[in-house]
Amino acid sequence: MPYNKEALLQLSTEEKISLVTELWDSIDQNKTDIPEWKKALIKERLLLDKANPNGGIEWNVLKNKYAR
Repeated sequence: MPYNKEALLQLSTEEKISLVTELWDSIDQNKTDIPEWKKALIKERLLLDKANPNGGIEWNVLKNKYAR
């Protein structure tokens, strides 16, 4: 897949965002292969969250704990 990386890097921020959005929207979400083990893990974690919605750690708390 040929593309000119240098030319793409010269685009403005707005142009880059527009291009990324267009590329992302062009991906057929139904054709992305998610392994069954990942689907099972996601379902398991969603069930755990529903069973204990207050069991998580807030992002800021976690970030501060490991940022030191």
